[in-house]
Amino acid sequence: MLRATPSFLVALVLLACGLSVARAADYPTRPITLVVAFTPGGASDVLARVLGRKLEQILGQPLVIDNRPGAGGNVAAEAVAHAAPDGYTLFNANNAILATNAALYKKINFDPEADFAPIGLIGSQANILVVNPALPAKSMGELIALAKANPGKLNFASSGHGLAAHLAGELFKAEAKIDIVHVPYKSIYTLSRAPWGSTRRRDVPVISAFGIAWNSMERYLAGAILDSG
Repeated sequence: MLRATPSFLVALVLLACGLSVARAADYPTRPITLVVAFTPGGASDVLARVLGRKLEQILGQPLVIDNRPGAGGNVAAEAVAHAAPDGYTLFNANNAILATNAALYKKINFDPEADFAPIGLIGSQANILVVNPALPAKSMGELIALAKANPGKLNFASSGHGLAAHLAGELFKAEAKIDIVHVPYKSIYTLSRAPWGSTRRRDVPVISAFGIAWNSMERYLAGAILDSG
C-alpha cells in the first residue's frame, strides 16, 4: 500500500576520509567547510545552516557553507571526495547521492562507500503530494481516477532527477498504475516559484520535497484533504 507521505533520509554529514586527523586534540585550528549539494533555501541547505551554527559553538571555529548544486548532488560529492582528507571538508549528503545516483548515472567520479566516512544522521523529511486547487480532484482516489482517465496528460514536478521527491512520484505511479509525466526543476526554490496558477500549469500534481504549501498549492492529498490554510 502506497503511503501518501513517505519518509526519506535527508542528510548525513560526512567527512572526506581522514577521520583520525579529525580526532587530533588540536582539531580544529581553522575554519571548516560544509559542502551542500543543493541551492540555498532547500531542506538540505537549511539543515546545514542550523547544524553549522551549533558546530561553530562547539568547535570554536567558523563553519563555511559551500553550496555546489548540479547533477543530482554528484558535483558536490566529487569535490568532497577529492578534497584533502584532513577533517576540514564536511559533506551534507542525502539518500540520492549515497544510494540512488550510482544506479541512475552512467558514471560518477566518486565511490559512495569508499570515499566517505559517516558521522551521523541529522534529519529526515516527508514528501507530500499537493495539487493546484483548480484541479478537479479532492482526494487521492479522485486524483488517481482523473489520471487513469487522462493517461499521459497530468504532470508531476520534483526538485530534480533522482531525488526523493522524484522517486516518490515514480513509486506513486507504479503503485497507483497511472501514467503521469515527471517535470524536474533545478531546485526546491524554482519549483516553489513555478506558475501554478497559470493555465499552462493548471494540471500539475506535485510531489513536494519539504512540504511546500505556499502560493496556490494549498490542497494536500494524503487519502483525505488536509487544508494548509
